[in-house]
Amino acid sequence: MIGAAIAGARAAKLVNVVFGVVYLLVFAFGLFTLGNSLNFLALNAADNGLHLALGAVLLAVGLLSDRS
Repeated sequence: MIGAAIAGARAAKLVNVVFGVVYLLVFAFGLFTLGNSLNFLALNAADNGLHLALGAVLLAVGLLSDRS
């Protein structure tokens, strides 16, 4: 993320969007595998909340920032 910030606003926006989507996918994965043998990441409810918050903030920053 620091490298993208150094590279410029466009790269930083892209990295924020990509990381936001990845965090939201991990959140969705955690919802479906909570208390299941498929939960190989050992996610719990606190992890799901953190992934949802981080994913939403990163995605919002990447999509709503007005610098180009």
